[in-house]
This record gives sequence, C-alpha cells and structure tokens, in this order.
Amino acid sequence: MIDSDSHRNITSTQIFIHNNKNVNKLTLQGDSIYKIDRSQFSGAFKIEAVAEFYKKATINLDSTIFNPKVNSLLIKLNPVSIDLREVQIRKRRYRDTVKIDLNTRTFEKDKMINTIFSGELGFSKDSNGQIYFKGKKVSDLVVNGQNFFGKNNQSIFDNVPAYILSDIEVTSTDIDSLTNTTMGEPVIKVNLILKDKHSKGVFGNNTVGLGSANRGIIATEIYSIKKKQQLSLNFNQNNLNSSGTGEPILNFSTLGNNNKTKTVGLNYRNIFFKEKIEINALLKGKLSTFLTEFNSERNDEIIKQYSKVFNSSKVKSSMLEALAVDLVLRIDSLNSIRVNSTLEYENKQQADTSAYLINFDGNASYSNLKRTRSTLTKNWKNTLNYQRLSHERKGRSFDISINWLNKQFNTDEDNLITDIKLNSRLLNSVISTQDLKNKNYSLQINVLEPLNEDSYFRVTTLYQSQKYDHSTNLNSNSVENLCSNNNLKFNYIEQKLSVYSLMGQTTFDFDMSALVYLRKILSEQRNAIYNFVGRFTANHKLDADRKLFLSIAREANFADENQLTTINNSFDAISQSRSNPDLKPEIKNKLNISWDIFKTSKRTVSLILNAQLSQFRFGLNLTAVPGKSQHFFIDNIGSSNDFDLTSVLSTNQNLTARLGIYYQELPNIINAERQMSKNMGVRQTFSFNKTLLRDAISVLPSISIAFNRYHYSSSSGGQLNFSYMDTWSFRLNNFQLTIYPFLNYNRSLSDSFSFAANAELRANFFKKKLQIWFKGYDIFNSFNYMANFNTATFVQDIRYKNVKRYFLLGATMKFNKF
Repeated sequence: MIDSDSHRNITSTQIFIHNNKNVNKLTLQGDSIYKIDRSQFSGAFKIEAVAEFYKKATINLDSTIFNPKVNSLLIKLNPVSIDLREVQIRKRRYRDTVKIDLNTRTFEKDKMINTIFSGELGFSKDSNGQIYFKGKKVSDLVVNGQNFFGKNNQSIFDNVPAYILSDIEVTSTDIDSLTNTTMGEPVIKVNLILKDKHSKGVFGNNTVGLGSANRGIIATEIYSIKKKQQLSLNFNQNNLNSSGTGEPILNFSTLGNNNKTKTVGLNYRNIFFKEKIEINALLKGKLSTFLTEFNSERNDEIIKQYSKVFNSSKVKSSMLEALAVDLVLRIDSLNSIRVNSTLEYENKQQADTSAYLINFDGNASYSNLKRTRSTLTKNWKNTLNYQRLSHERKGRSFDISINWLNKQFNTDEDNLITDIKLNSRLLNSVISTQDLKNKNYSLQINVLEPLNEDSYFRVTTLYQSQKYDHSTNLNSNSVENLCSNNNLKFNYIEQKLSVYSLMGQTTFDFDMSALVYLRKILSEQRNAIYNFVGRFTANHKLDADRKLFLSIAREANFADENQLTTINNSFDAISQSRSNPDLKPEIKNKLNISWDIFKTSKRTVSLILNAQLSQFRFGLNLTAVPGKSQHFFIDNIGSSNDFDLTSVLSTNQNLTARLGIYYQELPNIINAERQMSKNMGVRQTFSFNKTLLRDAISVLPSISIAFNRYHYSSSSGGQLNFSYMDTWSFRLNNFQLTIYPFLNYNRSLSDSFSFAANAELRANFFKKKLQIWFKGYDIFNSFNYMANFNTATFVQDIRYKNVKRYFLLGATMKFNKF
C-alpha cells in the first residue's frame, strides 16, 4: 500500500474482500507490505482498500490473482484534499472479526485440528507450539466461546478432527474487555465453532507399552462433550519417569529416574440455567514410589570443610493432588459470584541410608545414617468472590474476595547415626516429631474506574491474617532434647493505587502500595514494619515492530513457614536448619530494560538488562564447629547487588542465539562474621530447526555453554558446563526414525563427560489412528551426568544413578466419534 503521489508507505489500511457470499474485512497495520493467505481470496471478485485521508481504491479481480506465479499486488491510494484547520486526530479503537467458513470444505477424517494450526488458513506455529494467525500471537483459544478442557489447552486438538468445525472466528482487538480501555498491544482470540450435528462426541487415545528391565506403561485419555457439558477421564501407570498422559517421552534426568507412578484424573464442566450457573469439578490423585542413589562431593569454602556423601533413598507417596469445585453464579450481565473450594492431601514415607566422610581442618570423620521419615500434609483452600460491573459507565467495576486457607503439617523422623572411630563404633539416635498448623485469612477489595478510553485507575485494599502453631519434640542421646511450642501471628495490611495510561505509542503502568506488617511472636508484640513498594513500567513502540520496555520496581518478599519454622528440617551429618520467627521482609529494588535493536519479519536482535539491589536480603546465618553438624537459619543479612545482560538473536528460520553475562552477590554470616560471596560468568545458547529434502529430514540442535567464576572470602574457583542436544528425524512414507543425541562436559570439583542417546522408530496405520512405536532409552548405556552447584557458602557436585539401557515396544490408538 503506497501513496500514489509521494510513493510513501501507508501503514494503516482496511481491506474489504467481496465474494459471492459475503464481505471479509481485514485491518492491516504496522507496515506497507502485508502477507495474506490465498484462501482469503477464494471466490472473490473485488477488493476495496480504505485508509484515513485517502480515497477508497477498488480493484476488480480476474484469474491472474490466483495464478501461482503472481505473488504480489500493488495498491496505490489517492490522497484527499484536507483542510488542516478542521482535522481532529483521534486514536482508532477497533474490534475486528474475520470469519473463516469451513462448511464448504471437505476434511479427511484423519485430519486433526492441530494440523490447521501448523500452517493452514493463515495459522502457524513456532518451535514451542505457540499459535500465530497471520504472524500475530494468539492469546486465547476457545471452542464455541468457552474453554475446551482447560484454558488454552492446545495439545488436546491432536485428537479432535477438523471435519467437526463449522467456522473459525478470529477476533483482533485493542480494547480490554474488563476496563474498556485501549491496550498498547492488540490481542487475538480464536473461536472454533462446531457444527450443530457434531456438538456431541467422544474422543481420546489409549496407550500401552512393554519393555526390557521391567519397564512399561498403560495409559488412557477419554474426553466427552455434549453441547456445553465436558467430561474427561485420564489414567496413567508407568515406571518410565514420564509425568504426562498418552505416549511416553523418554528423557534423561539429572535427578534420577527410577520411579513408578499411578495417576488418575476426572474433570467435569457444565453450564446450566440459561448460562447463569457454571460448575467445574476436578479430582486428581497420584501414587508414586521413587528410588534414588547419588554421590555428592562438597567444599564448604569459607570454613574449609570437605565432605563426601553416598545416599540411597526410597520415597513412597500417596497424594490427593486436588479435589476441587469451582462454582460461578451469573446473577445477571453485571453481577456474578464465584465460590471455589480445593482440598489437597499427601502422605509420604521415606527411608534413607547415607554414608559420610567429613574432613575439617585435616581431621577426618566417618559416619553412617539410617533414617525413616513420615510426612503428612493437608491443605484446604476456599475463596468467595463477588464482582459487579457498572451499568452507568462501561469499564467501572467493584469486586470483593474472601479467602481462607488451613494447612496442617506433621513429620515424624527416626535417625540412627553410627560414628566410626579407629577401633570403635558409637551409636546415636535422634527422634523428632513436629506439628504445624497454619490458618490464613484475607479480605481484598478492588475498585476500578476508567478515566477515559486510554486510562484507568484501580484502588485495592488488602487485609491478611496468618497464624502459625508449631510444636517440636526431640529426643536424643547425643544432642540436647527439646520440647517447644511456638505461636506466631502476622497481620498484613496493604493500600494500593494502580494507574494505567496509553499516550501515543507508549503504555504506562504505575502502582504504589503502603504496607503495614504487624507481628506477634511467642505472645510478645513486636514493632510494626512499614514499607512503601511499587512498580513503574513503560512500553514504547519505536516503530511497527520494535519496542523499548522499562520497568522499575520495589518489592517486599515475606518469609514462609519453611523459614519461620523448622517443619521441613531433617537431620543431616553436615548441616541442619533452624527457625527464625523474627525474619523481616526482604526488599528488592529491580530494574529491567528490554530493547528491540533491530526487528523485521525475518530477524530480531534485542538486548535485555536486569539489575537488582536487595535490602534486608535473606541469607544463611551459619554456625560451624569442628566435628559437629553445621547449624544455620535464614536471616536478614544486609544489602547486595545482582546484574545480568543478555543479547538475543532470532530469525524466522527458528534460529535463536543468546549470549549473557551476569554478576551476583550472596551475603552470609559465618560464626558471627559477615561474608560476601560473589559469582560472575557467561552463558551462551544456540538452537535452530532445519528441514531438508521436503521435510524428509529435520534437525533441531541446541548448544549451551556456561562458565561461572565464584569468589569466597579466602578462595575462588570456576565451573564450566558444555551441553549439546539434538533431534535427528528421518521420515519415509508412514515411518519415522528419530534419534536424540546428548553430549555434556562438566568441570567443577571434578570432571565429568557424558555422551548418550535415545531413539525411537514409529509407524502410522489406519490413517494415523494407530501408531506403533519402538523406543530405546540410553541406547549406548553411557549416560553419566554430574550436576554442580555453588551457594553462598559451598560448592557441590552431585551425580545421580539412573536406570540403565532399556527398550520399549508399544502402541497408541486414537479414537473419536462425533
């Protein structure tokens, strides 16, 4: 689109495509060159182009527009005569909907909806599965205007056939549906409309697999729809370290992978009484057994202690991950009530065997530990919310939420420690029981008022009350016995003002909060803590593609039960944690800048800066005594600085390269002396996706390099990690061979090298309804990964034992009936 007089680009145009049935309207902004799918012109005989301050242009189409050799169409618009004294420039707000009629299209029964999203009708997907429409990111995906088995659940459309679709509505708007204000970035919502005769159906898949080393899987997913009713059932039993449903994905694990799991899920959703009542119910449970073995090597750099640990552990867990009911009552178009109640439960039984070598100042000690630990956790969360939208002024709203949460923790632990001396063994026991009850209540009120089409303000009032009742009983023949009861009570009051405004090409977000933190510890009232926190963000459009983003924030980070109490502490020969009920909020002052230096449809170069100044920073306060276990608690250590700078290059060929540098300060206290540990390093990642021979061959390599230099008060060192991962895929008719190579070199306290690969061969039958696959895990039996860490006080290498090579033969059958 160009100006016929000046030949300058026209960057905002409306296109009307006329065919025999209707007129399709497209709004094109941000460039003078637009890519439009040829399907938009099916049956079209005329195009009209309209732009502000220009005369309407009409182009009569003939057969040449559909000639594959014709790739472009130049449209010249003639400017109109304008009396500048009469011009009032207003920002245009829009809500445009494109309707793609699929009633005249014939889809094969084996064609799934996800194949449309992968490159048809103007849709596309990136390597992460994100859906785009005409190059614009799709933010919401619904079916018949409603969520379809969860919000934006894209994977489910692998099992839903395309022939059930009547239309696809694509809505693009820059108007926020709640506040009625203009957004800086438009959002795109895709609504899949089903044919009336296909509004009822069942679909899903079944998977079964059996392999060597007693590996196997049985899984099923069943989904049922009946107009507005949705019901789903899934079951999965495997010992493949696969947490998803359906066909298993075999991955290497850095934390061990010898586990057995059984999961079951039941979900029900329905809308009743003329869409006034909506109910969502969820039941999700899990049984698991996890076997781990690892070797650890650790240097406590400041106190000069070296240790080695071998650990073998078995954890059995019974979980009710969620028993939830969500009920929405829409009283009318302006008033609604939402009630949510969720129950969670976990019973965990753990048995450990550990062997320790600890060398402190040249004195070595050896010990063995046998531990049994039982943990019981119960959570009950409830929410009641009322929302009222204004009839007098669109965008004005009021809502109030009441939340209450009850948490219960119980731990029982029995430790038997054997200290091995030169010619003797000394047996010690540590038996402990802990109970924690946490009651949390909150009341939040929000009032939103639009100022005009481009701005609004919101006032939020929050009151929150937390109460902890913690009891500990410890009996031992080697450490001091303990019997204590701690009562903690915290009240939290926040008054917050938020303002949003769009000015020209820049959006501004600002909020400021006044916080009051009241504490009562062991029946003693402590001094109140006052804080002001807030955030300011500005997002500026440099041009149609590039942006400059700025964020300045001051945040308060409050302690939780793991820091205020010892509920999760477990006996360890090297270190143990203690509680700190006096822990004050940590303050983080943050700066974030993101700048698109260069951006086109083919390539993007951007720069990202993050900086943080922390006050009252959480850190370790540690006491170390030779020959005894360290004791530490989380304390407000002081101030510290963090910084990282990252450059990103990405192209439309799915190539991404990132290069970053960082600096980090980790304050701590060792034996009452404040220390400052520091990390600095470089991170580099590179990945791309390439297809060859008409998609018969594809590769997806990823390379990452990370170097970290750490500095403690009296020592320093470095860590180097190099990783290469890839996906080699070869396709021939209905067969596909995929190989997943992995290479890693790790240098820290010791060196580690690992080269390994997984592979799979699959074949499709009965129009892709049946997939038979043969998978191999660690086909060279060579995976040997070492993870390394460095903290404020120590450097550690951990090597977990993984399941060795196995092979798996299985099948996945898809089914659908509408």
